[in-house]
Amino acid sequence: MLKVPGYIERSGVRGAPVTYEWSAGLDMVIAEKPPANLKKAVDALSVNATYALAVGVAEWLRWRLDGVSARKETARYIEALWAADVDDTYLTGEPEPSGDEDEAANGALCGAEALVSTATNYARANHPNRGKSTAGLAAFVRHTLPDPKPFDAWLKETLTRFAQTYPYNRKNPGPIVPRAFLDPAVPIELSQVARLLDEQLQSISPKGNPYLASVKELEDRGFDGTPYRYRE
Repeated sequence: MLKVPGYIERSGVRGAPVTYEWSAGLDMVIAEKPPANLKKAVDALSVNATYALAVGVAEWLRWRLDGVSARKETARYIEALWAADVDDTYLTGEPEPSGDEDEAANGALCGAEALVSTATNYARANHPNRGKSTAGLAAFVRHTLPDPKPFDAWLKETLTRFAQTYPYNRKNPGPIVPRAFLDPAVPIELSQVARLLDEQLQSISPKGNPYLASVKELEDRGFDGTPYRYRE
């Protein structure tokens, strides 16, 4: 199980009581009209940097509602997305709606699952709405936070760091971005990518996660390499 990032823990949002406005479908309403400057900033990033940013943004809501909602699917899905950050073969599916989207915590988590699914798929495909979908996810996550200032500061710094190292290239998705590089305290050193991706995969367990392929499933499919280990 992936541990809570230090920057999210320090923000004070983890497990905070629900105080945000909520109604079923609000996630889509907010995500449909993200700030234009945020969309532009995401569009300036590489395809793979956009993917990592989208999953990192979703993590803020996953941890913000940690212990507030009993829904486990979001955490498991985000772990699966971090495995797919390295190799799409690891990902086997995505969550279904819970049926209680009218409830503020569960509804917001279901909304985040749907939005991050779209954002990561659009990132991988370099879809014309790649920037809009990730910016919309960020706008929705921001809506749920009791104090958005730490999130805003993190997002601004991450966008700046990623733009410097992972600029958009129409013909190239760019290098894989480790989860660790979403931490502003971790220098972006490309020489450390292989080690960080290997640690990332080793920290993810497919046991009990319906969105991750098991080691046996991967081996039966003729997976190239050792499952849940990184090989350049």
